[in-house]
Amino acid sequence: EKATVFVRGGGKRNQIVLRTLMAHPSELTQVSLKVNGRPISTFEVPNHSHLQKIPVPREVGNGTWEVELQVLNPYLPREELEIEDQRLLGIAVASLESR
Repeated sequence: EKATVFVRGGGKRNQIVLRTLMAHPSELTQVSLKVNGRPISTFEVPNHSHLQKIPVPREVGNGTWEVELQVLNPYLPREELEIEDQRLLGIAVASLESR
């Protein structure tokens, strides 16, 4: 599953800061991050409150960044937790900003 957000970036703002609250209940969640269509990083998110800082190369440029997050291993709560929730879930994002 994918999500896209737009943030101001470049200059002194050379990293993405992602705060998450929860993720896959039984394994680390694999997340891919792109900025303006350019692959930047793949990282793991645990199933608890977490802060991830991702450096963004200067070549990405200044202005508005299109930030895409893609969860590479989403899960079904019905299968993982044996409950009647049939949604396909990834990570719970509390905030995403450039710094």
